Amino acid sequence: MAISWWPDPSVIERYRNEGIKVIINCSEFDNRQDVSKEFKYFNINIPDYGTPTEPQLKRFFEITNEWGTENNPFVVHCVAGC
Repeated sequence: MAISWWPDPSVIERYRNEGIKVIINCSEFDNRQDVSKEFKYFNINIPDYGTPTEPQLKRFFEITNEWGTENNPFVVHCVAGC
């Protein structure tokens, strides 16, 4: 797992090179359109400077347990807080 600011194209290329397969976006903005279809993308809408709710935390752990394997390294994106 890695934690990242929202990636620009050079960062997306780095993800490819490092074998990242899954992006978990925990910001309040759904930037799915900026992500290539080659990545599995999840959005958990947590407001900036907010605290995740129990259902949001549960969803995060469901995603990481299902997708966060040795063969599916992932990156977590958040903006302010989380």
